[in-house]
Amino acid sequence: MSKTLINNIGCLYSGDIAQPVLNADSLLIEDGVITEIGQGLTATDAETYDASGTTLMPCLIDSHVHVAISEWAPRQSAMKWLNAYAASGITGIISAGETHIPGRPSDPQGVKALAVVTRKIFEKLRPGGAKVYAGAIIPVVGLTEEDFEDLADIGVRQTGEFGLGNAVDPETAGPMTEWGRKYGVRTMCHTGATFLAGSAGMNVDRILGIKPDVICHVAGGGIPVDGMRRLVEELPAYMEICAVNRPNPQFMGALIDILRENNAFSRLILGTDTPSGYGVFPHGVWEVMTLLCGMCGLEPEIAVAAGSGNTAACYGIKANMIRESYAADLILCDAPLGAQQDTVADCLRAGTVPGVSMVFVDGNVLVSGDKVNTAPPKRAAVKQCPEKVRS
Repeated sequence: MSKTLINNIGCLYSGDIAQPVLNADSLLIEDGVITEIGQGLTATDAETYDASGTTLMPCLIDSHVHVAISEWAPRQSAMKWLNAYAASGITGIISAGETHIPGRPSDPQGVKALAVVTRKIFEKLRPGGAKVYAGAIIPVVGLTEEDFEDLADIGVRQTGEFGLGNAVDPETAGPMTEWGRKYGVRTMCHTGATFLAGSAGMNVDRILGIKPDVICHVAGGGIPVDGMRRLVEELPAYMEICAVNRPNPQFMGALIDILRENNAFSRLILGTDTPSGYGVFPHGVWEVMTLLCGMCGLEPEIAVAAGSGNTAACYGIKANMIRESYAADLILCDAPLGAQQDTVADCLRAGTVPGVSMVFVDGNVLVSGDKVNTAPPKRAAVKQCPEKVRS
């Protein structure tokens, strides 16, 4: 059994919206899983890391990425950019539909086949060490309840966005949301104007009629403020703020106010909509968090939960939350070298991406030092030698 101990933690963000800050300074990992969180933990047979008084938090999840299965796609290189995401601590990748593939199918048999093969590929493939939750079937007319049951059986957690295929209204898409809830497959819905040729615009009334589980890029400006309020108050869906073309500050702030009024921050998730013609965002989830804290007054611990544990809860992922029995996908970080701020919380409030010193995936160090894709931290976590641990 392999053991890893992280001690001397200055601040511990759990990613759990119900208890976002934990009163703990150490964490024990066994065989890649968090087994104990507490004060002054010791383990003489563990590989030990001194957090140097810095912040420990769960790795982040990008709730909205259009992955592909080729090295070439019409808009972007399909795989290599995920290396940079993982190296900044964004190690969970939720596919919102594998749309950027030349000649992708649009018939029921074809979209199901694409979902199955993509899911199977990313079960084994971890670009840059990231965990990609792929196989998001594009909703098209002709899919059946049996198709959703089959997808659930192979581990597909979500559909692609309503609006990417031709199932775009309550009559054609509504039954799919019911099948998804029956078999544990989350349904996503595009909002506002189209970003991709061949997709459909989705207005408030259409979305309310479909009743999806996740409403994508709500604060992009395509849905008016009164429409966002209706979506929050009339549906129990998760509300996603996305970095595509950067979130609209006016609507982003309005959505945060609406969520606060309704005590609904557990439904806030964060993504990038990579690539969607706008490029890639290796710090995308971090940047949305800094905008939410710096411009909208969101508490840092809530922003961390929105970028990690909320999305994990949405899709039934036992990672990206610091909780016993969860995968040890963790970030050690601090204020970046040279910054005026001294803590991660102050950085987020000031609109600054923290400096990461180590990223762990399944309890193993994925990147550290100059391999990390952020500014260097003021204080870096260090691995302790066995002699120092014993003493």
